[in-house]
Amino acid sequence: MNKGSARRSTKRNSWLQEAEQTLRAIKAGDVDGLVVSVGDSRKVFTLNDEQLLRKVQTELQQRVRERTAKLSQLNQKLKDEIFLRKRTEQELRNNEIRLQAFIEARERLSRDLHDNIIQSIYGIGLSIEECRELFEENRSRQAIVGLTRAITNLNSVMAAVRAHLTPGEPLLITSKHLASSLERLAGMGGARYAFSLNLKRLAPGLLTDQEATELLAIAQEAISNSVRHSKARERIVRLGLRAGHILFEVTDDGVGFDPQSATAKGHGLRNMGARAKSLGWQIEIFSKSNMRSGIKVKIPKKTSRSKQRDHAA
Repeated sequence: MNKGSARRSTKRNSWLQEAEQTLRAIKAGDVDGLVVSVGDSRKVFTLNDEQLLRKVQTELQQRVRERTAKLSQLNQKLKDEIFLRKRTEQELRNNEIRLQAFIEARERLSRDLHDNIIQSIYGIGLSIEECRELFEENRSRQAIVGLTRAITNLNSVMAAVRAHLTPGEPLLITSKHLASSLERLAGMGGARYAFSLNLKRLAPGLLTDQEATELLAIAQEAISNSVRHSKARERIVRLGLRAGHILFEVTDDGVGFDPQSATAKGHGLRNMGARAKSLGWQIEIFSKSNMRSGIKVKIPKKTSRSKQRDHAA
């Protein structure tokens, strides 16, 4: 309330108090007459002028009712303004939520295109190159096998692209298909770039479908990086059980790399880190001179759940 409003309110209250005191004095017989100001003139009424006194009282009551009605209107207006402000604030919060969801969906699509689609196409390209060399060496039977595998992989890539273009739930693989998907990835680059697989039979079953999908994307990026950059003679993919967690590894004996520089420059390693972080996993990207290079992903799992699966198996 500003100073002007405060003064008007104080003046109004003082006037009402004086009027009430005057009426009480009249009723008590303590007043012989009444002076009423009308504009610049004044008029004196005696107690015999009861009709005029009642009129004055009625006017006072009417003014009180008018003031009360006006205050009620102002109060309702204030309530309406508060309601509109709250609704506007809620709409802003909803817009922020929708915008954040859009940004996250865009980032997820970017990761999936880079880690899944692009890397798959690259691996298929390597396989086709190997088939061409096999044809040149008159090893047509092996080349035909490689081309058949490449066609199958291309069909899988096209299905994945269609899934990304179709609105709805994200494309997930089931945990029971994780092992076969890793086997397909390990052989996608052909015999020259094949990986050795060491998969613990029970490990995939401990993952949810979302976890299996994210782990496969990490594997695809790591395998692709090894094929393209490592110049390795030996490449290994491991998925096993440890105390309290599942351990996934992709390693090779190639030329290595600088993890800090690679993370800063490329999308792939950053994407792997983002996927692991979103699920509360620990990821280690390592490379040292004269030692194996690669990644390790630790996926926390309750020991009791692992024991239940082991017992059921």
